[in-house]
Amino acid sequence: MKLALIMFVVLSLVLMGAAVGATLNGVVNGNGIEVRDTFTVTVQGGDTIWKFVNMVEYRELYNGHQIVAVIRDLNDLDPKDHLRAGQQLILPVLEVK
Repeated sequence: MKLALIMFVVLSLVLMGAAVGATLNGVVNGNGIEVRDTFTVTVQGGDTIWKFVNMVEYRELYNGHQIVAVIRDLNDLDPKDHLRAGQQLILPVLEVK
């Protein structure tokens, strides 16, 4: 009985880890954009989130507002948040649709 409980807990943790990983390499925020990978950039003074939208490969295949939403999701940013110089920002590598 104790072994069955341990196996259940381990399996549950593995499945939870897979679900968390799926948010990085799958559809983000339900907006239909699939993220294949990510990369990190350092924010400079005066940078805006729209500057970084222009750094995203295949951006022309998507709506810019959708890409902003993905960047906000990846970085846990609220729409009211401002970028700070020196801040590390995670950007998506998009899947071609």
